[in-house]
Amino acid sequence: MPRDTAFLNIDRTNTVKRVFAIVAFSLLLIYVAVRVLRLGHLEKVQILDGQAVPEVAQYKEEFATNLTIVAHWNSGEPLREPYFYLTNFYGPQPSPDGKFTLRQETLEDYYHRIVLLSTHTNASRTLVVVQESDPGSGTSYSCRWSSDSKAVFLFGSGTLSGYKHMRSFSLIFLTDRDELYAVDLGPHLAK
Repeated sequence: MPRDTAFLNIDRTNTVKRVFAIVAFSLLLIYVAVRVLRLGHLEKVQILDGQAVPEVAQYKEEFATNLTIVAHWNSGEPLREPYFYLTNFYGPQPSPDGKFTLRQETLEDYYHRIVLLSTHTNASRTLVVVQESDPGSGTSYSCRWSSDSKAVFLFGSGTLSGYKHMRSFSLIFLTDRDELYAVDLGPHLAK
């Protein structure tokens, strides 16, 4: 084979390898972009401290009474500490006054979004996005309406989107203020 032809074959092989590498890299970039867009639902919601907010304080007692307490294992042996939980909710939860509905949406990677939907305008707002505490086992949290429909209680365990170190939560969302607050129900649970 003449030298010029051998050089052309090597050059053609290198060109094919370069084109293949560019195509493979482009496909990887497209995959990453699509993944980022699809996981855009993992927005971090702002959680404020509810300790000094009078509107939040008025709901603590009501919501503390919604919690179920477990003090013993199924065997009858006592737990080291009592365990509190809200029973899970399935399907839409309308507010007592009918103005809003709470809905849970299942997302990718064991994430779930709790959405507040206005029944009059169909406007929606994400309250929280939570990843299951034991991915694949289902949700370990729930929510409840206040009796006057002005507050939502969110309680349980899971990883809140944007709060990777927060594994359990006790939150109150005030519909009039459109704000989410972290609360400590401990003093109300001791009663």
